[in-house]
Amino acid sequence: MRIYADQLTKLPIIVEDDEFIEKEEFDYDFMRQPMQDVNRIINLVNTQFTNLYQELQRHGLNTNVTQNIFKTVVTYTANNYSRFPGTIEATSLSLINELKRTNSWIFNTMRYHGVPEYRINQILRSIIVFVLNILKEEQLDGLNQKADNITKLIGQRGNLFNKLQTIDENRRDAIVRAVVMFTLRNIDMNQRPSNIKVRAAEIAGAFERVNPIIVKEVIASGITMDQARDIYRKLATFTIKNVYSIREIDFEDEEI
Repeated sequence: MRIYADQLTKLPIIVEDDEFIEKEEFDYDFMRQPMQDVNRIINLVNTQFTNLYQELQRHGLNTNVTQNIFKTVVTYTANNYSRFPGTIEATSLSLINELKRTNSWIFNTMRYHGVPEYRINQILRSIIVFVLNILKEEQLDGLNQKADNITKLIGQRGNLFNKLQTIDENRRDAIVRAVVMFTLRNIDMNQRPSNIKVRAAEIAGAFERVNPIIVKEVIASGITMDQARDIYRKLATFTIKNVYSIREIDFEDEEI
């Protein structure tokens, strides 16, 4: 599913399948992986793909050349995968096409040593998919932990939880966490939005549109649509405020 929060601003909203109507032009430098993480993944590749080293050695590529190729592929994948949202299969295909354009020496070197074109694509794509699985799993783990922490903070504040008191306690916690997680998936963790309140309102509106079951559940509990929208907006605002460590005084009117 693809959706925009606002047809005028065209700010992207990520829904559960991580896709968009159309790709926007962004500065993705904030998504670049720390070098120590890249080195760790390269070490994992070296351990997991010894068979590929052996195969390429039979074609005349020595270990150092192969390691340089794999290191380039890992680094490029880690630093650029966020430019291609979608399934791992789709992202890996986009990355290998980009790799052909930006790092043609890899393909030329492997062709020179007699590696068939189809096999070059298979080998490099297997490395890319391996890296993507690691990155996406770790990204989700980090978001889950952050969502748990923020949900706990909201519970300690009490105000918003009290506004949802007509909902069963377990479901209330789950709904709050769902809004928090949705917000986390739709903000740049390293770059504060130019207008936080507007962005929170956009995210809250998108959450309402792509989560009709939750919306119906909240309304069925006796909470009005306007009250529900206000709750979603304040939850999104609190989440954003927490991510960027914004002072309480900046949002003292939010009553969170």
